[in-house]
Amino acid sequence: MLGFLSGAAFLVFSLLAWTGQVPPGAPLAMSCGGMLLATGLFLLSEAISKSGPHDKWRRSNVRLGRLSAFAGGLWFSAGSVAFVGYGWLTEHIAPAILGAFAAGFVLGIVGMRSDGRRAEAARVAVRRRGWLLAARREDDDLPPIEAQRRQDARDDLLRSIQAHLTGKTALEQVETQHRYLVTPAGNIGNPTDWPEVADEWGAFRSSFAEGDEIWGFNTVSIRLGLASGAEGFALLRDGRVVDCFFTALRGAG
Repeated sequence: MLGFLSGAAFLVFSLLAWTGQVPPGAPLAMSCGGMLLATGLFLLSEAISKSGPHDKWRRSNVRLGRLSAFAGGLWFSAGSVAFVGYGWLTEHIAPAILGAFAAGFVLGIVGMRSDGRRAEAARVAVRRRGWLLAARREDDDLPPIEAQRRQDARDDLLRSIQAHLTGKTALEQVETQHRYLVTPAGNIGNPTDWPEVADEWGAFRSSFAEGDEIWGFNTVSIRLGLASGAEGFALLRDGRVVDCFFTALRGAG
């Protein structure tokens, strides 16, 4: 409500100042300070909330961490004080505001890098051989913000797979091509590091409903001579990828 009211006031005073109805200065600065304060308080509340921040970095799917939210709250709150105190800041207040700006900037850089590392760790955690959604079994033991990061990573994977489908196939054909999915472990040709792969394939197979389709996918790409990505099969429901099963992984990305 504070953000809405201050934003409306800022718009009104901006129009009045532009038309010459009121002099630019204190009213405009006060309304702008109110908007910055509302944003700062929102970010600070997100930083200390039980579930953590819900926002993401602009133009990315990286979720904002607590440190980044705190840094943003500090930055915007300091900005609100600067605008509200326009024209009467003393020499004692100005250094404190500049210090808050500097601290917010440094903490923001550290937080941004930390958020990127955590997002990558979540992506690696859910990108595993076998059934993609089987990794959800571990989410109940994670903090809410970390569980959300892993869900974001799954959503990213499904979007990538949707864009890299290679062709429609059938469950029986997949099992013929990849015998280790249905034959007992220990047979020649079975991956020795997939003790749960048969169970995961069975669960993935049983999730198909009438009208669902199975398609192959390949997201492998080569950059700087290194291959990264995954191969496997996707469950399509009404033309949209809702689940997948990895049969091969390349690289760490």
